[in-house]
Amino acid sequence: MFVWDYITPQVAEQAVSTPADAAVAFMAFMDAVIFDPWEFGRTAGQAVDRAKNLRTTGFGPAGLVTFLILEEERLLLVVQVQWAG
Repeated sequence: MFVWDYITPQVAEQAVSTPADAAVAFMAFMDAVIFDPWEFGRTAGQAVDRAKNLRTTGFGPAGLVTFLILEEERLLLVVQVQWAG
């Protein structure tokens, strides 16, 4: 299992300034992705490329999160949080 944190205080502010439903969706996403960020959101048959450790994926109905996977540290750094809702 990985742990996660925000890369800067500004990114933390992005996350907490979203609407309440977005914050709930973001936390649910992070609770799920920490178990295996390499496999999360992959489709069947899609190869894992560990050289591409900066990922952007959706959460909730209108969110995007970009995170950096630091394998050796077992750490996910949230780089950007966006909410379009």
